[in-house]
Amino acid sequence: SERTLLLGVGNTLATYVLPDLLQRFGWEHPEFGVQIGTGNTEQLLAQVISGAYELALVGSPLDHAQLQVIPFLSTELVVIVSPDDEWADRPSVQLVDLAQRRLLVREAGSALQAATAELLAAAHVQPRQPIVLGNLEAIKRSVEVGLGVALVPAMVVRREVAAGRLRLLPLAGPTMTRLYLSLIHIS
Repeated sequence: SERTLLLGVGNTLATYVLPDLLQRFGWEHPEFGVQIGTGNTEQLLAQVISGAYELALVGSPLDHAQLQVIPFLSTELVVIVSPDDEWADRPSVQLVDLAQRRLLVREAGSALQAATAELLAAAHVQPRQPIVLGNLEAIKRSVEVGLGVALVPAMVVRREVAAGRLRLLPLAGPTMTRLYLSLIHIS
C-alpha cells in the first residue's frame, strides 16, 4: 500500500541537503510518497507538535520536551565575501572583525540566525546596520555584489566558491563554529 511521508524541512536544508537525501530515500523506499513543506525552524517545531508533519529536518540549537531530536549532520560556519572585497585575500577572520562590516543575516526564527546571534553575542559583537534577508540565496547574491559580508554554513557556498564568485574565510579563534542539523519528531 502506498504511504505518504509528511515532512517539514528548514528553508536552507530544502535547497542544499534535501535533494541528496531524497535521492537516497527514494532508492531505499520506493513504496513511499513524500509530501514536503518548508519553513524556518520555529514554524516547523510548531507544525510537528500539532501533527501537521510527522518529521522535520531543522537546524539546531533546539531543545523541546515533547520532541525527539536526532542530530544527523553538522557543517562549519564560515564568513563569505565577494572576490574583490578588501578581505578577499585574508586566510581567516576573527569574529570581532565583523563589528566593522555590514552583516547580511537571516530572519529571527531561523536556526542560522540563532547560531549567528549566539556567536556574535559571545564575542561581544554588535552588528552595525545589518540587512535581514529571508533566505540564503538572497544573502549569497548580495555578498557577491558587494553589499556586505555574511556568516553561513560552509555547505551552502561550495558551488559559488568553486566558480570564483565568492571567497570563503574560516573563523579564527576558539569559537563554536558548527551548525548542527537534526531530525525531529514527537517523542
